[in-house]
Amino acid sequence: MHSGALASDIGTLKHLPPTLTAQYHFLPTGTLRPYVGAGINYTNFSSVDLPGSFNVKRGSFGWALQAGVDVKLTDKLFLNVDVKKVQIHADVTNAGAAVGTLKVDPVLVGIGIGYRF
Repeated sequence: MHSGALASDIGTLKHLPPTLTAQYHFLPTGTLRPYVGAGINYTNFSSVDLPGSFNVKRGSFGWALQAGVDVKLTDKLFLNVDVKKVQIHADVTNAGAAVGTLKVDPVLVGIGIGYRF
């Protein structure tokens, strides 16, 4: 973790942000199938290693925005590329007292292969 004011490492943590989105596909039967999506994510923080008695709230809900495209390769096989912007904020405490907010807000890029049944 970096602090803008301190500009140095102040600790580490791991996070897992599973995201649920609803998508709107503009050309659902085309060879190129662009889409946009919006939804929610729940981020679970683990392996939090901060100095002293600092702590990060273990879970965070936030919004997610998505844009992507499916590229038809065959009648059943497609290539998927997408980008998601996810909001991840969690309360930071020191000895039980609120001291600030951890803001991660990553941009996630995905590439995959899909199969339509």
